[in-house]
Amino acid sequence: AGDLTLSYDYLVVAPGLIDVTIHKMKLKAPVEGLFSPFDKLQEDALDSWVQQQPAGEKVCVYGWNVDVLMTVQRLMAQGVAGESITILCPKEEFSPLEDQRANELVLNATRLEGVKIEVKRELASVEAKLHRLRAAVFDDGSTMPCTTLVTHGTRGVDPKLFLALNDQSLVFDVRLVVDASFKTNDARIMAGGDLVKFEIGRAHV
Repeated sequence: AGDLTLSYDYLVVAPGLIDVTIHKMKLKAPVEGLFSPFDKLQEDALDSWVQQQPAGEKVCVYGWNVDVLMTVQRLMAQGVAGESITILCPKEEFSPLEDQRANELVLNATRLEGVKIEVKRELASVEAKLHRLRAAVFDDGSTMPCTTLVTHGTRGVDPKLFLALNDQSLVFDVRLVVDASFKTNDARIMAGGDLVKFEIGRAHV
């Protein structure tokens, strides 16, 4: 699809944040088997991919929050055996739930399904052959073979959206800055949701 230009009198911008793990890799080309399911379209693409993979193919899920557990359950519901799934957590401990007891129960149940959990695994990049995923690459140079990698890392603004906002000279300080009326420094452009914050220096809304 080519570029599309729309004129407007007023514009309201309200997208959610996305996982920027893959963007930080700065891959030269798309890699099949690499997913960051931040919306329904991405989730459906992951489901379709998983259903096409042979049984026993290795699957890695990267992150540290409850989304990781939800993805593991989603994968097993699609028929992926727990023994084929590895959770990769960059932190010293994988604690996706705030309640310690609930966390222990959930992780024990996850391990009983055969799912492996590895900590202190900071994802740096991936290895691919003919644009298909072959392994996860970590910051220490080690690798882990897998044909599917799902990331739930740091959430941020879509880089393409950031560039578009920057082209309009909108004030951006980690989040898009708005006033009490949700107007940006361009009175014709308003914004809301996870994307925005009120005034420079205050916590985002």
